Amino acid sequence: MLSDRDLLLLIAAQSGLNKPLKTSTVKLSRLLGFSQQNTSRRITTLEQHGFILRKTIPGGTEISLSDKGKDELRTQFVSLVQLFDPKTPPIVGKVRQGFGEGAHYIKIYNSHLKKTLGFLAFPGTLNLEVDKEKARLFISQLTPLRVEAFTRGDRTYGGLTVYPVKIRSSIGAILIPDRTRHDLNILELVSPDYLRKKFRLSEGDSLEVNP
Repeated sequence: MLSDRDLLLLIAAQSGLNKPLKTSTVKLSRLLGFSQQNTSRRITTLEQHGFILRKTIPGGTEISLSDKGKDELRTQFVSLVQLFDPKTPPIVGKVRQGFGEGAHYIKIYNSHLKKTLGFLAFPGTLNLEVDKEKARLFISQLTPLRVEAFTRGDRTYGGLTVYPVKIRSSIGAILIPDRTRHDLNILELVSPDYLRKKFRLSEGDSLEVNP
């Protein structure tokens, strides 16, 4: 009997992670080797669990993986990668200009970063543009540390999750604020070193980050 993950994987294999599958219970039952009734019941279960989105179209049904469904497959993928290749590979991205707010916020958070990471960060962040799916996989295999929300004066600053990493010959960390403007296609890096100057980095330069 196929598990829910197996069925999700089959749906993704037919149409890809981000494209809807246009099909029918007749076609799916032939593909799965189930009766139409059993197929319909299994698809309904996936929908009830929030793994898929389904709508009726002329001639059949359209099935898309929900964010929850994609995360379920990513979890399975990460588990398999860790099983067959336990060494976490590096992630490589392109240096990108940020919003210019990094220096201000690092100064505010620095005492908390020192307690969590063991170093005072250079006042500024380095933005690295990466493949979002590769970033999810890379980060999922790192050790998360927390900087909890705190109040300074009459203002509250949100929490951060930080992941210690190695940036070429420098120690550093990936910062992911609880409230962020960036998706995982942009990683914010901090280090006690001025990374741009130390490694002579310019806009668009390639940079490798290791666990």
